[in-house]
Amino acid sequence: MGIGGGDLSVTAARVIAIQPLADRRLLKFDLKVPYDWDNQLVPAEGEIQFGGYVKKKLAVYLDGKFGMGADRLYDWGVGLRFSY
Repeated sequence: MGIGGGDLSVTAARVIAIQPLADRRLLKFDLKVPYDWDNQLVPAEGEIQFGGYVKKKLAVYLDGKFGMGADRLYDWGVGLRFSY
């Protein structure tokens, strides 16, 4: 039994790669590949993030997200992230 009394039917793999760059910047790649056992679907998605610190305690990142395969949850998206 899963959380809430239902059966769990999804297994997932995740790979995160982070590459530090010059001038306190970084490049991150995040790949999520779930498998839905009930529906036999693989709604995989990836994210590429580029950013860095603009001040000692303020960082800005640009995210690019994309779905992969025929069962993707969405095609693509772009976002802006602040960390402080």
